[in-house]
Amino acid sequence: MKSSRPARPAPLQSPRARDAAAVLPLLGLFAWMPPVIGLFGGSARVFGIPLIVAWLFGVWLALIALALWFSRRLDSVDDASDADSAGAEHDETERSGH
Repeated sequence: MKSSRPARPAPLQSPRARDAAAVLPLLGLFAWMPPVIGLFGGSARVFGIPLIVAWLFGVWLALIALALWFSRRLDSVDDASDADSAGAEHDETERSGH
C-alpha cells in the first residue's frame, strides 16, 4: 500500500551542512553589498528588466530556494535524531520495569 505522504529527501547529517545553512544569510548580504551590486548597475537588460533588478531578485529567489532546501534536509535529520532519542528513552523505561 502506498503512503499518501510525499517521500522525504535524504537527510544531510554533516555538521558542515548546518554551517553552510548558517552562512547562507551572510552570502546573501554580501551579494547585496554596494560593491557587488555596482557590477550590475550598467544599462544592460535581461528580458527587458534592468540587470541590477534581475540580480537583486535573482539572488533573493536563490536564497529562498537554498533556505528551503537546507530546511527540509536539516529538519529530517532533527526528526530522525528526535525519534532515536525517544526510542532510547522507551527502551530504558522497559528495562527498568516501569
